[in-house]
Amino acid sequence: MTQMDDLIKKLQEPFAAKRIKWRPGPTNERARRNNSNLTPQAIALPYIDARDVMWRLDRAAGAFNWQTNIKNQGGVMLKGIGIKNPDTREWTWRWEPGAIDGADESKRSILGAASVALRRAGAEWGIGRYLYHIPRTWVGYNPQTKKLTEIPALPKWALPYDLQNGEGNNRPEEITEAGEDVGENPENGTKHSGPYREPAKTLDTATRPLEPEYLRQSLAMKAKKHARGNCTVEQLGLATGMVEMCFAGDQASTEKRRSVYEYLFGVDSGSNLRNGEILALLDWLNPTKDSGNAYTPDPMAVKEAQAIIRVTMIESGQKELPI
Repeated sequence: MTQMDDLIKKLQEPFAAKRIKWRPGPTNERARRNNSNLTPQAIALPYIDARDVMWRLDRAAGAFNWQTNIKNQGGVMLKGIGIKNPDTREWTWRWEPGAIDGADESKRSILGAASVALRRAGAEWGIGRYLYHIPRTWVGYNPQTKKLTEIPALPKWALPYDLQNGEGNNRPEEITEAGEDVGENPENGTKHSGPYREPAKTLDTATRPLEPEYLRQSLAMKAKKHARGNCTVEQLGLATGMVEMCFAGDQASTEKRRSVYEYLFGVDSGSNLRNGEILALLDWLNPTKDSGNAYTPDPMAVKEAQAIIRVTMIESGQKELPI
């Protein structure tokens, strides 16, 4: 098996149950008009979002071995995913359109089309393609909220490889905070049967650089631990200064610094950070003095901050430059 064969296998692996989202398809509304004894039901349709595609590409290919691009073909926006072949080191691209029925040219429609195109291009590489073959099942449905009230269990072949083989329940590549029910659907609170627990991958336990999603969750846990800690003005200045240093010499450093704050903590300014978040930032950036007695951030933190910008660019539908 070549390295590319192994990469394709990793891309095609089914996702953990917690990553699958469900939406209602056709409903039995017409049948209920003729039979009031019927309970509302809809066909459950599984899907993944653009972030899941990016997460899988980071895990399978490596954060710096894939890229995206956008081009216009006959007035239709195409988005492509390029992956560096680990055997030949050449880039291979697969493209898909992102048109949305009835979409206008508003920013929301453009970004939505980019997200759709990314998911479609991911399916070209095999990411989530198996979801098209999940048996269509009728489940409970709430006509008022237009959401499912239950979701079906996934067939064994639609589970991650180690669960298909009956191996252990722990998957180190998945992240779960303590006490989370892995089978819960965040959109409607419904649950899969048979949830399993997964250990967290954090700054303290993982090989760095961390992918942005891992970093965000690790810092959230650190911020929670530091929530009751006291933070000085000097510490705030040091933390924000180190974030700025991650983009030293970049003309867009202010915008990128804000993107890091927003991605990690949901704020657009360092002044809006809470004490625990400031202390978590310092843990991550790990400032050290150089030969000139000036503080500099950990080189791994610099790489991780730049990877965050890459993810936010993709999420916003911007063209990404090759690395």
